[in-house]
Amino acid sequence: MLLLQSNIQFPPSNIQQWICVQLFCVFVAQTLAPVLQPRPMKPDPRIFDDISRVAGGAMNVFSALREQVTNDIKARVEEMAARMDLVPREDFDRLAAQVQKLQKQIDSMSGVKAAKPAKQKQPAQKPSAKTGKKKK
Repeated sequence: MLLLQSNIQFPPSNIQQWICVQLFCVFVAQTLAPVLQPRPMKPDPRIFDDISRVAGGAMNVFSALREQVTNDIKARVEEMAARMDLVPREDFDRLAAQVQKLQKQIDSMSGVKAAKPAKQKQPAQKPSAKTGKKKK
């Protein structure tokens, strides 16, 4: 193999130097070609394990985030309800049932009271004022 000397000028002045440079370039190209060429990617069986671990970690993070957001929203809605003096649904339903029961009692009592005046005599009507002469 020929070694390059330090006094070689580029472009080479004689043919021997030119041939030497060309052979060196071919040697370097053949030596580095396998290193520089892209290799087909071989599937790594561990990559699926890594992907599943990453996905599992992401699911844990997102489920914890979802729970935290849900709890924050519930707390804020309850805080707003407390500021607006709202009552819980159970209390409202219980009071609505009581109101309906009392309304029925009132209606039944007013029905009894309405029936009593119908049985009583009507008060005598006042005579209307007559215009004209009075009898002595």
